[in-house]
Amino acid sequence: MRKVLLLLITGILIIGGLAGCTRPVPAEPTTVPADYFPVGINNRWDYSGEGNEYAAYVWEMPYVKDNQAQSYINNGGVVGTDIFRIDDNAITRVFFVGEEVFFVEEEYEQKNMLENGFTSNDHTVILKSPIKKGTVWENANETREIVAIDTRVKTPAGDFSDCLQIKITHADSTIVFEYYAAGVGLVKRESICDNFRVTSILQEYSLVSGQ
Repeated sequence: MRKVLLLLITGILIIGGLAGCTRPVPAEPTTVPADYFPVGINNRWDYSGEGNEYAAYVWEMPYVKDNQAQSYINNGGVVGTDIFRIDDNAITRVFFVGEEVFFVEEEYEQKNMLENGFTSNDHTVILKSPIKKGTVWENANETREIVAIDTRVKTPAGDFSDCLQIKITHADSTIVFEYYAAGVGLVKRESICDNFRVTSILQEYSLVSGQ
């Protein structure tokens, strides 16, 4: 009987020792849309363009408050104002208005709409969780899909690996591909319509950390 008990105790100790030595498998790191959409006061991205005189543009982000960011895009023909809402599940554009540069006076002041208030006029989801191949979502007049999460994109601003590739299919059959690099943002945009291609690619960028 003692021999049986000794064997049982020994077995328990061995199993317990093995269990104690077993290390938990670390969870794979997860990414969220905000990882590909850097927010910071005075962040700036400059894009060169091909295929259209307005494909080159400057995108700057002068105002940030809580989980919202206000940005401006100037392509030499139109000045656009966007407001984005950022959370763990999505990057959503909640406001957009565009004005022709011709009608924008030199003393045009970029108003802080996050402080002064605004009325939402848009609900376009730019990026959406889960960040994995095959994620699909619908916006007005378009469908977006993550078609790759490991695309390599070479630009004048750098060589970026593991980029998100987003395919946007518009109701008029125009296809747009957007490429986002973690910690950098949009690095390339390519629009294809009737075999005509317009490309915007990141030339340089400046990101302000800690905001």
